[in-house]
Amino acid sequence: MNSDGVSRETLARVVITVKQLHVWFKPQPLNGQREKVEAIQSAGMRMAVEIIQNTEPSADQSASIRKVREAVLTACDAIRVHEVKSSNTNR
Repeated sequence: MNSDGVSRETLARVVITVKQLHVWFKPQPLNGQREKVEAIQSAGMRMAVEIIQNTEPSADQSASIRKVREAVLTACDAIRVHEVKSSNTNR
């Protein structure tokens, strides 16, 4: 067992690494990523404000805000995942 409680046999079978899981479930940006994440979050907030200001309250308005939020979260995850893949190829 390693420090994360994962057996060697399990580690030999998985393609996703424990390091990747830590990154995927860690909301904070890694080193050098804060500016990128903040830029995406800021753009998402501007889009959400435009939606609120230019549409009537409705299910469609709620859905559009939810999709902007999903896009921001997915984009931020893409930044973190790319960082993990880059660091894995440098080993």
